[in-house]
Amino acid sequence: MKKKILIILGGNSKLIKKLLEYDLSQIYKKIILISHRKYNGKLDFDIIEFFNPILLEKKLESIISNFHDRNY
Repeated sequence: MKKKILIILGGNSKLIKKLLEYDLSQIYKKIILISHRKYNGKLDFDIIEFFNPILLEKKLESIISNFHDRNY
């Protein structure tokens, strides 16, 4: 059973686009992409666009807490 989540920062970079070509859903239960501007790739996962980087720590805490509380 897949219990891991993958949080990706900076979705419009060339490295991330290459990584997302693989079927990561075989490994991860949930994939979350965080981008500070409009995301220009495929939409097969949760996307947080136009994100203010100053709020990153709080957002990551929220994601991890919600994931943990749901007992994935």
